Amino acid sequence: MKLEVHKAATAFLLNWDEKRQQWRIFLIDHKKIGKLIPIGGHVEKGEPTEKAVVREVLEEIGLKINLFWDSEVAQWVKEPSLYSIQIEKIPSFQREPEHFHEDYMYVGFLPDMALKSIKTGVKRRLHWIYIDDVISRPKQYNIFPEILKTFQGLKILPPPRF
Repeated sequence: MKLEVHKAATAFLLNWDEKRQQWRIFLIDHKKIGKLIPIGGHVEKGEPTEKAVVREVLEEIGLKINLFWDSEVAQWVKEPSLYSIQIEKIPSFQREPEHFHEDYMYVGFLPDMALKSIKTGVKRRLHWIYIDDVISRPKQYNIFPEILKTFQGLKILPPPRF
């Protein structure tokens, strides 16, 4: 049986901790699958992935991302720039059968002041986790292995300079 492929858009939302000189990543505790994952979701029919990622972040946490990492020019830019594409096998859940996600991944920056504006209803499911902690103790965090691989590349990004 051939599995369906769904298009998805994901935002790896980062915040720079000036004191520790480390990145923190913003993850949400996904109710259906019981894992910590980045913000994201399905791309609507005909919707460009760069618009989908902005929409998903706005819908899920109520924030508009203003800075994105652009790997081609190695700097932070104002428009969404694709970081990577990953194929992920999604396990079945209730009535939804097992399927694949063709996941378009973007990296966004959240300044400290934005954290105060997060939607109240989701705050208890959100986690700021230091990327170095996840990499050094992966079993402590309930994260998909594919996502863990992406963290390796994120930890070396330079923070934006204003």
